[in-house]
Amino acid sequence: MKNLKLLRENKGYSKSQVSKYLGVTPETVGYIEKVNRVKYKYAIILADLYSIPLEVLYDICEVRI
Repeated sequence: MKNLKLLRENKGYSKSQVSKYLGVTPETVGYIEKVNRVKYKYAIILADLYSIPLEVLYDICEVRI
């Protein structure tokens, strides 16, 4: 997997669904996917949502504290 958008699409989620899970707007999800960078607090949630180890997310995108 090369980026967050592909990961989301392969898991069958819409931006709206992910935004509700993260507690942000769909536009924010789009921005996160565009820059391929995510805050650590969201990385933990995304790893859980996508059923992947957090380490895999580190390989896919930049995780910031």
